[in-house]
Amino acid sequence: MWEQIGAIASVGCFIFAGLAFLFQIKPLPWKNKKLQESSIQTRYSKVMAALIIIGFLASGLTLWAAWNPIDRLHFPKDARDKLTWTEDRTFRKERVVIDNHGYRRCQMFDVTLVWNGTGPSAFVDTNIHGFDISTSSDSVQATVELLKGTHMLKEDIPVYENSGTKDEKLLEYNNR
Repeated sequence: MWEQIGAIASVGCFIFAGLAFLFQIKPLPWKNKKLQESSIQTRYSKVMAALIIIGFLASGLTLWAAWNPIDRLHFPKDARDKLTWTEDRTFRKERVVIDNHGYRRCQMFDVTLVWNGTGPSAFVDTNIHGFDISTSSDSVQATVELLKGTHMLKEDIPVYENSGTKDEKLLEYNNR
């Protein structure tokens, strides 16, 4: 909602600026008609006109964007309904795919969670005892760093590049 209010306000500001510019070029009838324009004022007026036109275009773009947001970061509404569920299983030292998967009543011991952020996931009554993370996504890496930085995730949990082997190169975060 605030994006829409901001877009409308920017359009209003540019309309006001355009009217002020128009009155600057064409003085009102009751003003002195003997105003002399120098070449500097003319050049300034052209630059001001160009900036107002660019401002109108930018306002139009923000106005359009406010009412037509790009929804790239969210999954489709029915994505959670399409999860591949695994139930009542024990995982030991396995690679466990997180994206588009749900785990119900599972036990996981020393697993590698493969997480690329390409779909939702779910853990219902599932216990994880020891894990590391494997990813090829910069967004997931940033999320893990944020969780570690806010102490919501242990700092000693390793994050690996998503190639499938344990001796692969650690991501930049772990090399600091």
